[in-house]
Amino acid sequence: MRRAAVGWLLLASLGALLPTMKPCFSTIPGDDLTTTTAPVFCPLIFPLTRIEQVPPALTPRTRWILPQGLTPAGTTVKIQCLDIAGGPAIVGTAAVVTYDSGPTTFIQDIDNFNGGFEEVTMFCESTGEWNVMVSTPSNPMQSGIVTAANGKIVCRGCTSPTMPATFCQNPAG
Repeated sequence: MRRAAVGWLLLASLGALLPTMKPCFSTIPGDDLTTTTAPVFCPLIFPLTRIEQVPPALTPRTRWILPQGLTPAGTTVKIQCLDIAGGPAIVGTAAVVTYDSGPTTFIQDIDNFNGGFEEVTMFCESTGEWNVMVSTPSNPMQSGIVTAANGKIVCRGCTSPTMPATFCQNPAG
């Protein structure tokens, strides 16, 4: 029992002799490191895309070239609406976007990719939604949110230069 008392006395006296320990790194007041922020990603682009031909073709004439996988918020990607190599001839494509909220449909047919085809720019917002940007000669930049629940991005195959303007061109120009 006497040894235990001496041990406690020794520890108590050492505590009085040792300096107070301070952290070797700065601390942020109120940061208890118990909360984390999960990274934000936009969903796969594929579910937003469709393919159309008029007249309806048994063999698809167009395809989308798009990134695979989830995209981190703050990232810009480009998708291309092209013909299928070796497939039935088409004169070009149009990208038709249905936004979640107005304008309801917007058609890009400005041949901005590979002579007659379309490239569409998409930006992954901090909300995890896709902001889709398209252009026409009269409206150089139209953008809006497209989600699988309410919107879509269609790659149309334009099979003739005399296609109706409502199919391969934005009626507004």
